[in-house]
Amino acid sequence: MSKAVLVTSKFSIVLKGIEKKLKELDFDVKTINGGLGAISEKDYDAELLLLYMTDEILNQTFNLEQVFNVCQKAKHNGCGIIFVDGEQNYHEFIKVVPELNNYGWVNVPLDSKKFLKTLESELHKARGRMDERSVLIVDDDEVFGSMVKDWLKDEYSVSYLAEGKKVMPFLGSNKVDLILLDYEMPVMNGPEVLELLHSNPGTKNIFVIFLTGVNDRESIEKVLKLRPNGYLLKTATKEEILKKIGTFLKKNQQ
Repeated sequence: MSKAVLVTSKFSIVLKGIEKKLKELDFDVKTINGGLGAISEKDYDAELLLLYMTDEILNQTFNLEQVFNVCQKAKHNGCGIIFVDGEQNYHEFIKVVPELNNYGWVNVPLDSKKFLKTLESELHKARGRMDERSVLIVDDDEVFGSMVKDWLKDEYSVSYLAEGKKVMPFLGSNKVDLILLDYEMPVMNGPEVLELLHSNPGTKNIFVIFLTGVNDRESIEKVLKLRPNGYLLKTATKEEILKKIGTFLKKNQQ
């Protein structure tokens, strides 16, 4: 179930109507009545953030700057954004912060068809930002590597290599946001590949998550001492892997 967060500084019949509509569309809806300052880090994990533009926000430059910052953070977390208010306020709002014209706007009173169209557009844009992310899987187990690639292909641009020694040549001509790197491989293992990545200015900032088939404490501590960005057990389910990668990339979206 997708999650939506409605943000306002006061009770509104309009937002109650939107909340009802979202629930009809199978959204898990959270309403925040404390304004922008009440948005928590966890709220940015939602698929959709709706901001009800009250007069208190529109009439204070500080709050408009805060709105811009909230939008930037939501964007980096792959969260769609929709503003809710009247058409007149929309034009005044965009005059002050023209950059925010890139986000969705729903006029009140609410037009259900236009609201649905705006919602679909913002979700599409948000998901598109995540679809642009590129993941490289490096694992000598071709059955496992191909399986994980198949799991990820609908969400990301995915490539697969069966040998650690091929990673650096591949990165010479391909952009990668995240590498899922097998810890144990012949010829060149995961730690050796990670060392190469960290020693090269062009690849040192690429995120790396180790894939490991062992889950005892000593082995995990050994993996983490190499300071990867995380690790995944090969016994993890498809859902667990998708969730781990999705959460990580949202929090570290560049």
